[in-house]
Amino acid sequence: MSEVADADIVARMAAAPAAAWERLFALADALTEADFDVPWGGGQRTPSGAITMPFPMYGDTVQEIRNLLGEVAVTPFDWPAWLSAHPEALSPEAIAAAGPATAARAATAVLRGERFSEGTIEAALRDGVFTAILERLRRWYTAEHGLSEPRP
Repeated sequence: MSEVADADIVARMAAAPAAAWERLFALADALTEADFDVPWGGGQRTPSGAITMPFPMYGDTVQEIRNLLGEVAVTPFDWPAWLSAHPEALSPEAIAAAGPATAARAATAVLRGERFSEGTIEAALRDGVFTAILERLRRWYTAEHGLSEPRP
Protein backbone atom coordinates (compact mmCIF):
# COMPACT_ATOMS: atom_id res chain seq x y z
CA MET A 1 0.00 0.00 0.00
CA SER A 2 1.48 3.31 -1.04
CA GLU A 3 1.75 6.39 1.14
CA VAL A 4 -1.29 8.64 1.21
CA ALA A 5 -0.65 12.36 0.82
CA ASP A 6 -1.68 14.72 3.61
CA ALA A 7 -3.84 16.67 1.16
CA ASP A 8 -5.75 13.50 0.22
CA ILE A 9 -6.41 12.70 3.88
CA VAL A 10 -7.60 16.23 4.60
CA ALA A 11 -9.82 16.20 1.49
CA ARG A 12 -11.38 12.93 2.65
CA MET A 13 -12.06 14.43 6.08
CA ALA A 14 -13.51 17.58 4.52
CA ALA A 15 -15.92 15.45 2.49
CA ALA A 16 -17.34 13.78 5.62
CA PRO A 17 -20.79 14.99 6.66
CA ALA A 18 -20.88 17.96 9.00
CA ALA A 19 -23.45 16.15 11.15
CA ALA A 20 -20.95 13.34 11.80
CA TRP A 21 -18.26 15.82 12.86
CA GLU A 22 -20.68 17.69 15.13
CA ARG A 23 -21.85 14.43 16.73
CA LEU A 24 -18.22 13.34 17.21
CA PHE A 25 -17.37 16.52 19.10
CA ALA A 26 -20.57 16.41 21.16
CA LEU A 27 -19.63 12.89 22.23
CA ALA A 28 -16.05 13.99 22.97
CA ASP A 29 -17.50 16.66 25.26
CA ALA A 30 -19.66 14.01 26.94
CA LEU A 31 -16.78 11.70 27.90
CA THR A 32 -16.70 11.05 31.65
CA GLU A 33 -14.15 9.58 34.05
CA ALA A 34 -15.95 6.26 33.72
CA ASP A 35 -15.20 6.19 29.97
CA PHE A 36 -11.49 6.37 30.74
CA ASP A 37 -11.62 3.53 33.30
CA VAL A 38 -12.15 0.54 31.00
CA PRO A 39 -13.17 -2.73 32.64
CA TRP A 40 -12.19 -6.03 31.07
CA GLY A 41 -14.42 -9.03 30.49
CA GLY A 42 -13.68 -12.58 29.48
CA GLY A 43 -11.12 -14.83 31.06
CA GLN A 44 -13.78 -17.28 32.26
CA ARG A 45 -13.69 -21.02 31.85
CA THR A 46 -16.37 -22.34 29.50
CA PRO A 47 -18.25 -25.63 30.05
CA SER A 48 -15.85 -27.31 27.61
CA GLY A 49 -12.87 -26.24 29.73
CA ALA A 50 -11.57 -23.55 27.38
CA ILE A 51 -10.83 -20.12 28.80
CA THR A 52 -12.25 -17.13 26.96
CA MET A 53 -9.89 -14.37 25.93
CA PRO A 54 -10.04 -11.19 27.99
CA PHE A 55 -11.36 -8.12 26.18
CA PRO A 56 -11.91 -4.44 27.01
CA MET A 57 -15.53 -3.41 27.53
CA TYR A 58 -15.71 0.13 26.17
CA GLY A 59 -18.70 2.26 27.13
CA ASP A 60 -21.32 3.42 24.67
CA THR A 61 -19.78 6.88 24.26
CA VAL A 62 -16.35 5.47 23.39
CA GLN A 63 -17.94 2.96 21.02
CA GLU A 64 -19.86 5.67 19.20
CA ILE A 65 -16.76 7.88 18.99
CA ARG A 66 -14.89 4.90 17.61
CA ASN A 67 -17.54 4.43 14.91
CA LEU A 68 -17.65 8.11 14.01
CA LEU A 69 -13.86 8.37 13.82
CA GLY A 70 -14.03 5.48 11.37
CA GLU A 71 -16.49 7.49 9.30
CA VAL A 72 -14.75 10.88 9.30
CA ALA A 73 -11.03 10.36 9.90
CA VAL A 74 -9.79 6.80 9.52
CA THR A 75 -7.80 6.52 6.32
CA PRO A 76 -6.71 3.41 4.43
CA PHE A 77 -2.91 3.43 4.46
CA ASP A 78 -0.06 1.26 5.72
CA TRP A 79 -0.49 2.31 9.35
CA PRO A 80 1.85 -0.37 10.82
CA ALA A 81 4.71 0.88 8.64
CA TRP A 82 3.88 4.50 9.47
CA LEU A 83 3.78 3.74 13.19
CA SER A 84 7.10 1.88 12.99
CA ALA A 85 8.67 4.85 11.23
CA HIS A 86 7.04 7.39 13.58
CA PRO A 87 6.65 5.79 17.03
CA GLU A 88 6.66 9.24 18.63
CA ALA A 89 3.52 10.16 16.67
CA LEU A 90 1.27 8.53 19.26
CA SER A 91 1.93 10.98 22.07
CA PRO A 92 -0.50 13.71 23.06
CA GLU A 93 2.19 16.35 22.52
CA ALA A 94 3.06 15.13 19.02
CA ILE A 95 -0.60 14.95 18.00
CA ALA A 96 -1.31 18.45 19.33
CA ALA A 97 1.61 19.84 17.32
CA ALA A 98 0.90 17.82 14.17
CA GLY A 99 -1.19 18.60 11.16
CA PRO A 100 -4.70 17.21 10.80
CA ALA A 101 -3.56 14.41 8.48
CA THR A 102 -1.23 13.13 11.19
CA ALA A 103 -4.11 13.18 13.69
CA ALA A 104 -6.14 11.11 11.21
CA ARG A 105 -3.21 8.71 10.82
CA ALA A 106 -2.97 8.43 14.61
CA ALA A 107 -6.72 7.74 14.82
CA THR A 108 -6.31 5.06 12.18
CA ALA A 109 -3.38 3.47 14.01
CA VAL A 110 -5.29 3.37 17.31
CA LEU A 111 -8.55 2.07 15.88
CA ARG A 112 -6.97 -0.46 13.53
CA GLY A 113 -4.49 -1.41 16.24
CA GLU A 114 -7.40 -2.46 18.46
CA ARG A 115 -8.28 -5.13 15.90
CA PHE A 116 -4.88 -6.75 16.39
CA SER A 117 -4.21 -5.96 20.04
CA GLU A 118 -7.13 -5.76 22.44
CA GLY A 119 -6.74 -2.73 24.68
CA THR A 120 -5.08 -0.37 22.20
CA ILE A 121 -7.96 2.08 22.58
CA GLU A 122 -7.83 1.66 26.35
CA ALA A 123 -4.13 2.60 26.33
CA ALA A 124 -4.91 5.62 24.12
CA LEU A 125 -7.63 6.69 26.57
CA ARG A 126 -5.31 6.25 29.56
CA ASP A 127 -2.32 7.99 27.95
CA GLY A 128 -4.23 10.99 26.62
CA VAL A 129 -3.75 10.02 22.98
CA PHE A 130 -7.48 9.49 22.34
CA THR A 131 -8.32 12.94 23.72
CA ALA A 132 -5.44 14.55 21.83
CA ILE A 133 -6.69 13.07 18.55
CA LEU A 134 -10.19 14.41 19.18
CA GLU A 135 -8.88 17.84 20.19
CA ARG A 136 -6.60 18.10 17.14
CA LEU A 137 -9.39 17.06 14.78
CA ARG A 138 -11.73 19.57 16.44
CA ARG A 139 -9.12 22.32 15.98
CA TRP A 140 -8.87 21.46 12.29
CA TYR A 141 -12.63 21.31 11.87
CA THR A 142 -13.43 24.53 13.71
CA ALA A 143 -10.46 26.82 13.13
CA GLU A 144 -8.66 25.52 10.06
CA HIS A 145 -11.36 23.96 7.92
CA GLY A 146 -13.99 26.50 8.87
CA LEU A 147 -17.07 24.28 8.78
CA SER A 148 -18.15 25.30 12.26
CA GLU A 149 -17.69 28.15 14.68
CA PRO A 150 -14.96 27.55 17.26
CA ARG A 151 -16.28 26.76 20.70
CA PRO A 152 -15.13 28.83 23.70
